[in-house]
Amino acid sequence: MAHSTVADSAAKAVLTFTSLLLVTGCVMHAIPNPSPVSPQIAADLTASQPVSVINAQPATEEVSIGRAGMGKMRGNLREWTDAAVTLLSAELQKRSVSVADNAPKTLKLAVTGARLQSRPMGASCSVDLCVETGDGQSINLSASASGMQPPKAADGAVSEVVAEILRNRAIQEYLAK
Repeated sequence: MAHSTVADSAAKAVLTFTSLLLVTGCVMHAIPNPSPVSPQIAADLTASQPVSVINAQPATEEVSIGRAGMGKMRGNLREWTDAAVTLLSAELQKRSVSVADNAPKTLKLAVTGARLQSRPMGASCSVDLCVETGDGQSINLSASASGMQPPKAADGAVSEVVAEILRNRAIQEYLAK
């Protein structure tokens, strides 16, 4: 009988552990690593003065951004904004726009939302971003992308939202004046 009780206890422990894994799943931390934007986008962009690109997302905690199977996907929107700031700065410089700290013109970026969805044949990601120009305009942009895995979808969505910044007529006019 004692042998049966030990086996029953072990079976219950394994079942409890497995149930907890299924209920809680694993957590994936997503940090985008966006790809460069096509050089044809806003190829004729000009700026009358140097530009400072600033991370204006104050939140530093991780938030839920989606699910992948039984697991949860979380992200820090300040880190996502860092990725957008880095990419936008590089893309402006590629277009001969001077980027510098404390420049006369500013673009303050804040990723305000991200949604990652995993599907059997890939993943999709949507990103919401707010750009505040130095003259007080607040411009909300959104972009989406798909990929074979959630990280690739996140990378693509950040690249796409930076492309939207470069395409935006109000931002182009602000930089040029």
